[in-house]
Amino acid sequence: MLRQPRIPKIVIKDRKLAAGFTLIELVVTLTVLAILTLGVLPLTQVAIKRQREQRLRETLREIRTTMISIATRRECNALAAARR
Repeated sequence: MLRQPRIPKIVIKDRKLAAGFTLIELVVTLTVLAILTLGVLPLTQVAIKRQREQRLRETLREIRTTMISIATRRECNALAAARR
């Protein structure tokens, strides 16, 4: 009868060593995080730019409304002065 080859068992005597991460796992994790971060940075820059543009649009609307209001008041005053 053929005997199965004996496979040596790796026994870690100290449990603290078994609970950690290997260097390869840490490197792979850091690499994945770096790639994800590089993908997120352009998106945040675009979001910040859009927010600034939105504030600019709101300010321009306010300026336009104020200018129209001033022009309307001047026209009303000119019409009132012409009627006198």
